[in-house]
Amino acid sequence: MSDREVERLYLLERVETGLITQRHAAAMLGITDRQVRRLLQRYRREGAAGLVSRRRGKPSNRRIAEAVKSEVMERVEARYADFGPTLAAEYLRAEGFMLSKEALRSWMIEAGLWQPKRKRTGLTPTPPTAG
Repeated sequence: MSDREVERLYLLERVETGLITQRHAAAMLGITDRQVRRLLQRYRREGAAGLVSRRRGKPSNRRIAEAVKSEVMERVEARYADFGPTLAAEYLRAEGFMLSKEALRSWMIEAGLWQPKRKRTGLTPTPPTAG
């Protein structure tokens, strides 16, 4: 369980025992009191395991399809291998591929077509100095 889920469990147990109200728990969790009632129902049915996120371990709904990624990377390797991610993303946008420069940057780093600035220049983060 994450820290957030542990906090939910703690507050829902307090609601169950009557130490705090549903409204107070909702305010502390930053959710509506109706959502607290839903969580309580699930907690009563399934116990602590019912409070664990159902999305855990599943891919994002916003993830770009693997077929699109492979098509984009083929095009980048063929035409834009010597471009930076920002310029390559602009050219790809003109070809109809709507993706962010950051997504393309991570794909290019993964494929070995681009190096992050730190690796390119040999920069390493310097520890803060006292004083």
